[in-house]
Amino acid sequence: MGILLIAGFVIATGLWIWMAWANRGGRSWARIMATVLFGILTAGGLTWLVLLPTGVILFGSSWRNGLAFFLAYWLPGLGTVILLWQQSSSAYYTTANAPRSGDASS
Repeated sequence: MGILLIAGFVIATGLWIWMAWANRGGRSWARIMATVLFGILTAGGLTWLVLLPTGVILFGSSWRNGLAFFLAYWLPGLGTVILLWQQSSSAYYTTANAPRSGDASS
């Protein structure tokens, strides 16, 4: 496994954990950012799939390793983005960002 593949794995994992934490807190920007990260992941995976028939090996890895890496992030990412944009999730973000009565912030 190449150093770039390991670095990508660590960075991607860190970003998804950060997005999970921020979305749990009801941060509206985090829902958008998680969707953008998923889009980048999808674009990268599609690029890899297009290059696959040309024999290009990315990060010194076989196509099986590359496919496993891609699916390990893409499938949970797809499920996450679907859940983030459901109507019940939108209600959660609205409630989490609403001003609370009784706040002593004056």
